[in-house]
Amino acid sequence: LSFYPPSWQALLQEAKVEMRLQAVLTHPVPELGDALKLAQEVLDAELWRYHEKQIKMDKGYFLEYKAQMSRVLCDDLFTFRTELKKVIIPIAKSSYDIFPKGTVTRKEDIHKHVTTATTKLLKTGSYLHVPDSSNGKWKNFVSQALMDGCVAFYYSNSKKALKNTDEFHRTIPPNALILVAAVVCCDLFYFLSLISK
Repeated sequence: LSFYPPSWQALLQEAKVEMRLQAVLTHPVPELGDALKLAQEVLDAELWRYHEKQIKMDKGYFLEYKAQMSRVLCDDLFTFRTELKKVIIPIAKSSYDIFPKGTVTRKEDIHKHVTTATTKLLKTGSYLHVPDSSNGKWKNFVSQALMDGCVAFYYSNSKKALKNTDEFHRTIPPNALILVAAVVCCDLFYFLSLISK
């Protein structure tokens, strides 16, 4: 971003947050073509917002670098998904007891434990819920791992955290929860692939 003048850097930082938000709300894992289209829409909306607020922008950059700016937003979206995976891996490991603790050191025993635990979670879908221990009362979250993942990722102290948007102030949007659940599922398959090597 340092290539751009300060006014464009500020716009692109705000556009990154909006890009992440729109991707989560509408299509969490878009194909590159869809991501580029979304990036263009986000850039247009941010420019219009700046225009309405009468924020002065250096002239000539948008028309000349529109495609590159869209690519910056797409790259940030892919970084966003990678960051989510990094947050979810340790949460999934600890929440689901996938890896044996204590004295289990034999490779075969570790392999068996991980395979059994992960396969059960994936086949039953139990990584999405926990047994109801509330005597019939529902909680907002049915999986501690999903709650921990949402809180750790969407409500972090990052300047690009989605907690700063209106959509995340009072609730976690359903698509945001679905994205975390999908990443948990992918991580479970990842754990299986590590063991099978």
